[in-house]
Amino acid sequence: MIDQLVMLLSTDWFKPHWHTLDIDVEESAKTLIQRGCREIVGQIMSGTTNYYQISFAPDRIEATRSMLNSLVHASGVNNTLNVLIAYWDNLKRDDETASWIWNSLTSDILAGRLRPSKTDLDPLIVETLFAEHVTHDKEPFEFAPICEESPTEWDRYTRTLTPEQPTALADDLASKLTSRRFEEFWRTVQSKLNTKQQDELISWYRKLGKAQGRRDIVPSYLS
Repeated sequence: MIDQLVMLLSTDWFKPHWHTLDIDVEESAKTLIQRGCREIVGQIMSGTTNYYQISFAPDRIEATRSMLNSLVHASGVNNTLNVLIAYWDNLKRDDETASWIWNSLTSDILAGRLRPSKTDLDPLIVETLFAEHVTHDKEPFEFAPICEESPTEWDRYTRTLTPEQPTALADDLASKLTSRRFEEFWRTVQSKLNTKQQDELISWYRKLGKAQGRRDIVPSYLS
């Protein structure tokens, strides 16, 4: 949802890490966007102290989106941020969930945490997974401690907006980054497998996910 992106860009703790979202802009533009997002947070909250008690009416959300679009236009970095806004705004919660599950299963098989009977895949598929995982393997996202320990007044304020989950912004960011990373990984793997192998791998993910009591869910970008 666009609210989380606005709130994230308003924080001090995330400002040094904008590059993780492929935002490469001058510091002056960062400051302009950050200050503008803080004003939009005021519009989102409208005097409420708990984010989960705000209005989620379509007209409020559209007003928030319009304010963000105007801010981006004023900052002069339209191309950089418009793609991100569209991705953040359109990413489905089910895709985030599915990507997290499938990413976890991939890590299990590559780390040898699954019994042989549960990894009955074409050896060429496993070989491809290993090869591409090495290429796409990156440092894990450790934003929660940074978020939680930030001492600035604004960052303390944003943590109070989700009192039951003070690191909600960091957690949401990690979820979206995991989703994007897995999608990139999958598309590369997909390009190396034939249709039969792709179907076999998808069936394996679904079968093992169900066996572990997880949701039988497939990312929409696989179709």
